[in-house]
Amino acid sequence: PWNDLCDNYGKCGYDRFVKLREKNVNLKTLLAIGGWNEGSTKYSQMAASASKRTIFVDSVVALLKKHDFNGLDMDWEYPTQRGGAPEDQANFVTLMGELK
Repeated sequence: PWNDLCDNYGKCGYDRFVKLREKNVNLKTLLAIGGWNEGSTKYSQMAASASKRTIFVDSVVALLKKHDFNGLDMDWEYPTQRGGAPEDQANFVTLMGELK
């Protein structure tokens, strides 16, 4: 995170990225979470628990607001696969509704 955040002598990558909107007012900046290498295990565990989903959603929203991102790219590639559970399909829908 030292490359992304300004805290503790970081390089302020998030803030510099969002500042690009000053050069292009139509630019939308999204924070991406996940990706192929992440697998499903931690997302599956989080999405299966109402309390963990609440913590996740609150944390994501706070981070998006703090750095003035326009939105989130939730890149949980394949719910139910790669360490996931059959319940991921329904839990993913619930999570997306709560993030909305």
